Amino acid sequence: MCLTSILCFLLLLCTSINSSSPPKLIPMPTLQPFKEGSAFRLLCSVQYGAMPLKFNWFFNSKLITYQLHDINIETREDESTLKIKNVKSENSGNYTCVVSNEFGKDSQSVMLVVKSPLKWLVEPKDLHLIHGEAGKIECKATGFPLPTVTWYKNSEIVSKNEEINIERASKNDKGVYECVADNEINESLRKMVKGTEPLRFQWFKNGFPISNRISNAKIETISIVSNLIYEKVTRADSANYTCVVSNSFGEDSKSFTLGVKDSIVTEGRDFIINCNAEGIPPPQIKWKKGQNEVQRSKQTLEFKSITLGDSGEYECIAENGVDNSLSKKFKISVIAKCGAFCVWFDVLNAIVFMMIFSIAFHISIFITIAKCNFETPKIQPISPFPPLSEGLKVRAVCSVLQGTEPFEFNWYKHDTPINEHLSNIKIETNSGVSTLIFEKVSRNDSGNYTCVVNNAYGEDKTSFVLTIKGNGIIINCIAEGFPRPQISWWKNKNVILSHSERFEIKNADYKDKGEYECKADNGVDQELSKKFKITIV
Repeated sequence: MCLTSILCFLLLLCTSINSSSPPKLIPMPTLQPFKEGSAFRLLCSVQYGAMPLKFNWFFNSKLITYQLHDINIETREDESTLKIKNVKSENSGNYTCVVSNEFGKDSQSVMLVVKSPLKWLVEPKDLHLIHGEAGKIECKATGFPLPTVTWYKNSEIVSKNEEINIERASKNDKGVYECVADNEINESLRKMVKGTEPLRFQWFKNGFPISNRISNAKIETISIVSNLIYEKVTRADSANYTCVVSNSFGEDSKSFTLGVKDSIVTEGRDFIINCNAEGIPPPQIKWKKGQNEVQRSKQTLEFKSITLGDSGEYECIAENGVDNSLSKKFKISVIAKCGAFCVWFDVLNAIVFMMIFSIAFHISIFITIAKCNFETPKIQPISPFPPLSEGLKVRAVCSVLQGTEPFEFNWYKHDTPINEHLSNIKIETNSGVSTLIFEKVSRNDSGNYTCVVNNAYGEDKTSFVLTIKGNGIIINCIAEGFPRPQISWWKNKNVILSHSERFEIKNADYKDKGEYECKADNGVDQELSKKFKITIV
């Protein structure tokens, strides 16, 4: 047996690298404060990662059980949803979703703030002090987050404590005080304390006090309000009337002018204005829009299903041909339909008495005011993807942060609409969220993707780039002999690798296709070689 002979065999092995990716979660958006009693839903969704996956939820670093804080957790293959049917202030805190597989883990956290209504613990009350006396006004409120208290006097900040202490009362202490409890989330609680009780009201006619013994007039005074009421005015009631209010620190008087507030009305609603006047002879009512008369001899101006064209400046005119007419201009603004609520105004701004023949002018307005909050959609940007291996399940979530429903979602690849009926792609849309799902990504799925969301008032869009790497290839070329043979790798007659039994292509690409050759040579006998082809599909 010749020792220099070569006993050599060649073994070619071709294997594919398995997907061994740790999980990557889709970032969670920053949450706006939730009202107490509203429903809360938090989605923890995997962007990519090898299966199987395990999900765990934590509340303030404590593992959540299904019974904790009335929390319900629903978990599927690649996503988990945490739900609270009716959130309470104790649900406020940090929520963390942790997903793991055998190759690693990832986590996302959000802070939930549940706002509970502000309530008075101690509501401030008017304080009456004699000169030199001591006293205090308290203002305490509760809610979540806890409110801060600020005191104002004549619109200027005087204290940020829950109480104001007055050691020796003087005229400098009198004025209008306002306590504001605010936590920057709920609507602030406000309470004004003005003057000092008890208050004394007096009504005067042409400078002489009015008593309750007048047959056709009466005075009703409750707390800080006093009303002078005439059931039916006559010529004898023509005069100048004054209301004076006083306390131990001083007095004030008030006169009123006729005023009709401008009105905002929802398109399609009924709108009514009453312009009531009494006198001898009875006054006539007419209405104008701009310079054009729109209606005569009717005290009510009515709109049935008001339109945008009804917007404009109007005037109510009351006249009886004896003295100057009474009139008031006001604007009506009609807005497009939206959610609405109804209010009623009864404005008795003035009683005007003419010297000879009088007209009592009374404006009542019934308005349906629209509460509009039109918003164009705003999308949470889709997080960028790193280069991914073929075969992974990938999810891209397009979520609307704010906007007026309903929404319409459309997905595009290189500005071409995506057909959701493709075998490899699925689109799931629910309310303000649309998810683009690739069951198994391939190199053909690489490209630029865009999510576009529309509503009646505008659109928004977000894009991301998906790059899919080719599979890895490992080829082993093993030879034995004496002396030990050296291995070299060739492609298109060029050496590409020497002194290694292992040839690896980490991310196979089209440039890697072609004819390859492995050669084993120990310098003694004829070399051994094996040719093979790599095809990229």
